[in-house]
Amino acid sequence: MTSRQHRVGLGATTFGLAAALALTGCAPGGGPSGTDEKGTDAASDAAQPHGYVEGAEESAEPQNGLIYADASTGEVHLLDLLSGDTSTLSDGDTKAPTIDALRTDGRYAYASSASTGALSVFDGGTWTVDHGDHKHYYRTTPDAVGVIEGAAGASVASSRTFVAISGAGATANGVLDRAKLDDGTLSENADLTEGAASAALAVPFGENLITVAGDASDSPAGTVQVHGPDAADLGTLADSCTAPAGTATARTGIVIGCADGALLVTDTSGSFASEKIAYPESLPAGSRATSFDYRPGANYLAARAADNTVLSLDVSDRAWSVATSAAPVRAVTSPGDGSTVLALLADGTLNSYSTDDGSVMTSVPLLAGGASTGADAASGTPSIQIDTSRAYVNDPGARQIHEIDYADGLRLTRSFDTTITPSHLVEVGR
Repeated sequence: MTSRQHRVGLGATTFGLAAALALTGCAPGGGPSGTDEKGTDAASDAAQPHGYVEGAEESAEPQNGLIYADASTGEVHLLDLLSGDTSTLSDGDTKAPTIDALRTDGRYAYASSASTGALSVFDGGTWTVDHGDHKHYYRTTPDAVGVIEGAAGASVASSRTFVAISGAGATANGVLDRAKLDDGTLSENADLTEGAASAALAVPFGENLITVAGDASDSPAGTVQVHGPDAADLGTLADSCTAPAGTATARTGIVIGCADGALLVTDTSGSFASEKIAYPESLPAGSRATSFDYRPGANYLAARAADNTVLSLDVSDRAWSVATSAAPVRAVTSPGDGSTVLALLADGTLNSYSTDDGSVMTSVPLLAGGASTGADAASGTPSIQIDTSRAYVNDPGARQIHEIDYADGLRLTRSFDTTITPSHLVEVGR
């Protein structure tokens, strides 16, 4: 593997999550608003076939893979789900002594290490470009990209234009240029980084940036603003967001977790609007969503609330549903079917709940050793990763990753043995 590693520091302070924006139109070159995936002007590349991305191979089917990390050693591996081959991504500067969290935006994985205070960036080498009525699937060489100093503990939120790195745990935050990242360079957008410097949270929305004002902002804390690609102020939204945590890119728009509900931000031909979706009255007092898990491109989100509570959000209907489990919930996700939500319990059971009435539809024992979290460095974070046909659950105790057919009674289809402990897990290529 040829490494293209960089070590950089970010210049300000912000907050965010991850996913690819779904576009209704199909611009030549496969990118948003007349640009290709590298961000070049489509008019200057009209001779190229539709969907062409320089340096990448386009495929007829998704090229999904799993990136997993060993919390106690810092090793990061990639499993190709089509071939079954495994490769090592952590290399040189990008290998941290320990890893506390692993996030993805569908192509890149971001490994956070409190021991170094840095965020290591890995290119999974596969991704999907969703144009609403059809999709393009791409593959390139996976690689270790570089290290962002001071960004440990940050959330990561992406569009095909920018990557916002920010969060309560980070000492440095910024907005990366996505086209340059795709070329292997960690490079800030200086204007947007400065504009988001005092925000409590930042998340890209296509070519624009949504920020929630922090305590040090000129605007009152919780104020939600829209910034153009050149950092121009495009306006303040009607709704505020207190204590922002967790974002999602749904088909309808951007969703941000707030203390009093989910804030939905929509864009209708350049006109931005907000709507607060209040938590249901049945939610235990003091509970809220702090992160969202879901199938990319869908309009249904899942979140953990109280220890035994699973939240599901139908973004289209602006409606929450609640399910209560017998054991503490360790991980959740939504298949995007509008009728079920999945939850991994502390005892290792995988449940499917109805979003209509919260009842258990299917329950299967999956992890023999249970699903611990945060007890020690090696325990890592239980995770359910999901795509259009399968779900994947990391099993650190057994050193395995389990593949589940969630549409067929949570049937176990395959288990992959791993040579490192899969403490953290994300799926790329979706």
